[in-house]
Amino acid sequence: MKQNEILEKLKNIENKLNDKAEAPLSFYQACDYLHFKPSYLYKLTSQKKIPFSKPTGKMLFFSVKELDQWIFGTYGKSGN
Repeated sequence: MKQNEILEKLKNIENKLNDKAEAPLSFYQACDYLHFKPSYLYKLTSQKKIPFSKPTGKMLFFSVKELDQWIFGTYGKSGN
């Protein structure tokens, strides 16, 4: 395999990983991602202490990027 082919395949893998990171997480996927029990995540969402989206007024969705920012204390700060 040529070096150019390897680099192209690596770029494709990187793009796929980035695309997947942008996909929203469901409630239980967020629990798994954060290693939180569902009751604790419900508590954080009801107190609006964690970023989430509720587009239909029923189901909760989470952004990996926003969760990472929240974890590291940078969510909502200027520049983000």
